[in-house]
Amino acid sequence: MPFRLSSFDDAGREIASHKGNPANNRGRKEENRDVTDRALRYRAHANAPPGPRICGLCGSTRNIDIGHINGHEEDNSAANKLYMCRSCNVRCGNTLRRAGLGRLTQQYNPAPEGAPNLGAWVNAVLSIKGDSGGNMPVAEAVDVIRATPPSKRSSFAREIWAIRRRRGTDRSAVPF
Repeated sequence: MPFRLSSFDDAGREIASHKGNPANNRGRKEENRDVTDRALRYRAHANAPPGPRICGLCGSTRNIDIGHINGHEEDNSAANKLYMCRSCNVRCGNTLRRAGLGRLTQQYNPAPEGAPNLGAWVNAVLSIKGDSGGNMPVAEAVDVIRATPPSKRSSFAREIWAIRRRRGTDRSAVPF
């Protein structure tokens, strides 16, 4: 979910936006400030802090990521970034949250839609079982099956059994 990007000064204080006063915007190009948390993490990695990838808090060299000292991922100033292990980064985030500082991240991970219809579902199932009739790569079939919501899977199962009953094959082996 995108959010409005804030600006920060060198001390990490939020700078007031000039958006409300058109006189302050003369000659400035309006930039798109709707940015996802994932994009902010990419930006932080593009301008990583100097030095070795060692946690600046505990000295660990495992699961190192970039932490934002003031809890605002949109503040990419060098003074606000520090290498942190995952454990320290989570602890710092929880401490900042309890203190009412920083900003909670909003995960935006668009999921694939899964099988749009019964034909696509059957194709994925046949492909994952290795039966003839399935013409999709197994990895793609797994992704389609995982992305299909349980309610839709149940709907497909009801459709399959309705077809089998009409054909009189509901007492024999599953057709796929």
